[in-house]
Amino acid sequence: MQGTPQRVLDEYHALSKKLVPRGKALILFSAEGNCWPHMAGDQELIDGGREYCAKFHDKAKGSSNKYLNSGGVIGPVSALAEMYQEIRSLMKTVDDEDQMITASVYAKQIDDERSGTHSKRYVIALDHEARVFQTGWHTHLEITGKYAEPQVNGAYFDTSLGVFVNTEHNSTPPIAHFNGGKTNLLPVVREILRRRRMGDATYETTLRSIREREPVLARNCTVIDDTFRAPS
Repeated sequence: MQGTPQRVLDEYHALSKKLVPRGKALILFSAEGNCWPHMAGDQELIDGGREYCAKFHDKAKGSSNKYLNSGGVIGPVSALAEMYQEIRSLMKTVDDEDQMITASVYAKQIDDERSGTHSKRYVIALDHEARVFQTGWHTHLEITGKYAEPQVNGAYFDTSLGVFVNTEHNSTPPIAHFNGGKTNLLPVVREILRRRRMGDATYETTLRSIREREPVLARNCTVIDDTFRAPS
């Protein structure tokens, strides 16, 4: 995350007012351009996957980020607990594909809304315009060495400003989820930490205080620091 918690909350509350009726709780998931695990791009991986994935298109309203990505989610704790109880009831083993099951709950909501039978206290919505979450699939965030290069109708990390940029929707989402191999994760995190340490005097003070109180964290964090500070 390169944005502030307050920025995340402000964007979430704005979307909540826009997307859900009064009295309902918004559960907002990140969105991506790949309907995993039913599809890999245009290749159908599960029989009937193309038809299944098509049901999500109308909700996207023209955005290329049509599909649920389970790597980013925000919502009230009570609503999340209710949703994850339903997800757990659908799991057969602990190794079940989490994105597939979560998307199935969202798909059922779409079907219930169309039939007028949706009665849950929460509404699942996707962050199609990347107001809170940016996902990496098929963007420069996922291409080795290209994370800082601007991409038309895609996303990248602007090293001059220290922000993620979604060029399709002209947004600067505060949270990014790196799919797949995450080859660009370390260099981006290094840049964010470098900026945080330069621009926020309380960052190092808080860090030192935590490590003085928790020796185990101090040892583990030293290893993490060495990784992040290493040259890319």
